[in-house]
Amino acid sequence: MPYKRAKFAPQTRQDLWISSVGICLGIAVGMTFADIDLHMPDWLLPHRALFTHGAVVPVCLAWWFWHFRQQTVRGLTIGFALAHAVHLSFDLFPKAWRGYALIHVFTWALPPVLSWAWVAASIVCCLYLVRSFIRTTWDIWLSFGGILTGFLTYAHEGVVFPLIAFAIAGILASIIPLFPDSDYAHIRLLSE
Repeated sequence: MPYKRAKFAPQTRQDLWISSVGICLGIAVGMTFADIDLHMPDWLLPHRALFTHGAVVPVCLAWWFWHFRQQTVRGLTIGFALAHAVHLSFDLFPKAWRGYALIHVFTWALPPVLSWAWVAASIVCCLYLVRSFIRTTWDIWLSFGGILTGFLTYAHEGVVFPLIAFAIAGILASIIPLFPDSDYAHIRLLSE
């Protein structure tokens, strides 16, 4: 049975706080998740692995929410996907597309064009998931806070090109049609 978008929304204040905690936790984890491979041996998880520098984890979180309908997971998906998209926006502009800048599948590196395309498509996918899961005005405010936090965190790397990439990805994510059961309900403040 398809669920309407409004049914994904927090129904009580407790649901709102639970999803808000999930968003904040997702932002905190999503900011640094792509770099966990720096703490692993290269044979296990090389730097810029396909798994850590793509939309694999946000898509898995989205699947988890769609199947179990937990507000914490909805919030976690929003926060993680958003912060991960910010991080990937910076990773889209390495000094050169060679060596460790390339996306790796185990020990094999994708060609530069495919590496760039993987990261760019992952940013769009992450922002699409954020758009699909936002239900309240509070979600929007927390998301803007996450974007600001992310860009301030990585500002030492230069923000102009990542900001442009993030904006273009956001525009692309906003023109992709939502899933049929995700038609827009009213984004509202929880008043109950």
